[in-house]
Amino acid sequence: MKDQHKSKEQLIDELIDLRKKVARLEKLGKRRKRREKKFRKFLESAPDALVVTSDRGKIMMVNAQTEKLFGYSRSELIGKSVEMLLPKQSRASHKRQRKDYALQPYTRPMGAGMDLFGQHKDGTVFTVEVSLSPMQTEEGMWISCNIRDVSQRKMIEQEERQRLIKEFEAANEGLKILRGILSVCSSCKKVREDDGSWKNIEKYICDHSEAVFSHGICPKCFEKLYPQFYEEFVENGNG
Repeated sequence: MKDQHKSKEQLIDELIDLRKKVARLEKLGKRRKRREKKFRKFLESAPDALVVTSDRGKIMMVNAQTEKLFGYSRSELIGKSVEMLLPKQSRASHKRQRKDYALQPYTRPMGAGMDLFGQHKDGTVFTVEVSLSPMQTEEGMWISCNIRDVSQRKMIEQEERQRLIKEFEAANEGLKILRGILSVCSSCKKVREDDGSWKNIEKYICDHSEAVFSHGICPKCFEKLYPQFYEEFVENGNG
């Protein structure tokens, strides 16, 4: 009877212990649900498309912006490979890059100098910027992918680049550059124009270039033309 009585006590203790464990699990479950609820709320409030994948590239979560950007419904995306959001020609290389990233995950900021592209459900390809953030979960490592459509910005940048190139080319065309052989008189130093007329070299250069003349006098000419002043000029250290 004593052994039977102990057995009942042990059974009661085990039952109490089991109830405590169940209570702890329920508490942890509620806490986990609250965290998931907060995370999903954050996910939906993000202005960019957010795709959460497993370390094997399986799509675990998406937000409404992802559906809007890529044209797929949430049910079409969950559980599928993230490569479905890329152009077909990029999928094989991205799969290799994704595997390398999973071996050494790191936070990669938006616009990290990479040309990346997404593909809409209808086949339209557009330019994107993507930031990556690894996070450890109870189900292993997940990766949060923040995706931003920058095709409009890239188009504006390209248009601005083309505008600047055209302005530069137009400015170059407007420059007056002297080229070729000039016919100069060996005596008076005038230059022969294409119409046969002769012009003073200064006048010719001004007409055919952007050069502007200022006048002075070199030491040799100064000595030749003004010998009476030259000696004083040299004594003052100007020679």
